[in-house]
Amino acid sequence: MVFALSAFNIIAAPPVGGTMQGCLDYEPTEVALEGTISRRTFMNASDQKEVVWILRLAKPVCANADGGSDFNVERSRVTSVQLVLEADMFAKYRGLLGKRVRAMGTLFGEHTAHHFTPVLLDVTAVKPIS
Repeated sequence: MVFALSAFNIIAAPPVGGTMQGCLDYEPTEVALEGTISRRTFMNASDQKEVVWILRLAKPVCANADGGSDFNVERSRVTSVQLVLEADMFAKYRGLLGKRVRAMGTLFGEHTAHHFTPVLLDVTAVKPIS
């Protein structure tokens, strides 16, 4: 699935003065988030280790509730999001671990034992920030 960026994208870049900026919408709205990617290991509900990629945001964001969803609920002061990547994206973006990036995709709320942050990003692209 391919998403095109449009003039209506919201970019969660660091606002002036360090305050939180306007809230983001969940899927199907495409957003861009800035932060640093790290790899973290969590224990899932079956007591098995899962390694996931986390985007630690440059500045906190919030997410608007989606009235049509039980899990896309209002969230405030979101500082990290789990990145949901296609299998080939791990190799493609491995060189960006520990680097500052802009990750594009759609947001959704946690709803399985494999989700380790309240808000996740279904990634369409990741680009380094110079």
